[in-house]
Amino acid sequence: MAEVKQVSLRTRSVLSVVYFLEYMALPVWFITLVPYAKTMGAQGQTLAWVVSTMSVGTLASPFVGMITDRFFPAQKVMAVLNLFAAVGLLVAGLQAQVLPLMVCLMVTMVFYMPTWSTINYIIMSHCPPNVFLQIRVFGVIGWIAGAAFSVVGGWFGVTVNSTPLMFYCGAATTLVAGVLSLLIPDTPPKAFGQPMRVVDVLGLRAVSMLREPSFVLFIAVMFFSKIPFSLYFNYGGEFLTDIGFKNPTLSMSFGQYSEIFFTLLLASAIRKIGAKNAMMTGLAALLLRYVFFWMGGAAGVYGGILIHGLIFGFLYVGAQIYVDTKADASMRAQAQGFINFAVFGLGSFFANFINRSFIDKLRVPSTGAAGAVSNDWNDIWLVAIGISVLLLFIFGFFFHPDKKGGPKAPVPAP
Repeated sequence: MAEVKQVSLRTRSVLSVVYFLEYMALPVWFITLVPYAKTMGAQGQTLAWVVSTMSVGTLASPFVGMITDRFFPAQKVMAVLNLFAAVGLLVAGLQAQVLPLMVCLMVTMVFYMPTWSTINYIIMSHCPPNVFLQIRVFGVIGWIAGAAFSVVGGWFGVTVNSTPLMFYCGAATTLVAGVLSLLIPDTPPKAFGQPMRVVDVLGLRAVSMLREPSFVLFIAVMFFSKIPFSLYFNYGGEFLTDIGFKNPTLSMSFGQYSEIFFTLLLASAIRKIGAKNAMMTGLAALLLRYVFFWMGGAAGVYGGILIHGLIFGFLYVGAQIYVDTKADASMRAQAQGFINFAVFGLGSFFANFINRSFIDKLRVPSTGAAGAVSNDWNDIWLVAIGISVLLLFIFGFFFHPDKKGGPKAPVPAP
């Protein structure tokens, strides 16, 4: 019988607060980044580059995972990453032109994005899967709380969304997360002193997992799933602005309320229906989101927003747990970095430009009687529906994680 990890209240508390702050720091500025860049004159593919700063930053995750696996305690790596990210966001808020802003954000995200895979690795090192999911809920709550900056600012007549203040709020949050990271329980490098090869230096030893055909298919589906997923995640703020929403950050935060429920449900779902079926449920929800958006109206828009929790929780958090169960203990940090690199890095980068092309070519503007301009996204939603159907079919019929020697994902404890 596998040893059950006992997690102290102090450990749970510290990890929960840091997770909360890590995920609070991003939405306060990222959700309205496209409208903000538009005020600087950015348009077309320039906007794709702006939102791709997040993807570029994610590409550093495997290298940071190598450092965490081999050289330095993970909690100290977290502290340093957050410190530099805070400085980067502060500098970004001082920029008045698109190109310098984009460069600042790319550098910033090289430090910030690896904190996502690093904190996952830390939690999985100290906690069983069910406790990981309980702690991860605080990240969801943090994302929701990111809207608090704009709400509180509104009480005092201060605009945060689409202004430099959004970067300063993110910088302050990230700085606090960095300081508190030093209180995380010691998480020493598990591969310290082991021989190194070129793939280790690059942080890509987890690439060896691609020797299993089912894992290749898994990564491919996750990669291409970023096309429909990022259409909402990176351009949802632009869509809501197009149809007249005054506070896209607050509106999109409703999707995180459902994520709290579905994240807590995930452990039970994996235990009852298996990791593959849990991830398939997330893919089906991704399809349903764009059916909702295509239907239109308030019910369709909010339906597409509220289903976010089922998509992200079952598809992407489920994928993180699945990867952790397959990775050797000596490269678990790199494995989390690798899926971050392949899906949220390369996948998102590719998707951002594809989606920008869809938006620029398929969005239909119209002018009302009063001269107000509105935009119809229905053709864009039809493309997203088609891609989601194809991914669901491929994953359902061709992904067999337990065949050809592939280890069966352990069942999270209730």
